[in-house]
Amino acid sequence: MFAVSIDLLSSNQLLVFLAHYFLGAFLLFYAYGRSRKIILRRQTGVFRMIITGAEAVISFALGIIVIINPEYFNHQSIIEIGILLIIYGAFKLVAELFNHRPQMPKKHR
Repeated sequence: MFAVSIDLLSSNQLLVFLAHYFLGAFLLFYAYGRSRKIILRRQTGVFRMIITGAEAVISFALGIIVIINPEYFNHQSIIEIGILLIIYGAFKLVAELFNHRPQMPKKHR
């Protein structure tokens, strides 16, 4: 662990190498979770199933590309993918907050 820490501090190449593999592994696990949600019928609604399927396919493709050919993505494209994932996560957070809000009573004016 000490040797890996020293190598990370002295050379950015290992840090970039590990970042690509962690990003690729995250995208593959995310694609697995999204496709599992569709297969086990936990997702209701045709539109939501289509969006979830598109998320799974795009995540799987990006994960494979990042792991197999990390030179395909330069630093700028990795940052852009990260920004898009952050924005997407913010939208998902807002959607979940709206889903968990208390419902209005039926006899409300």
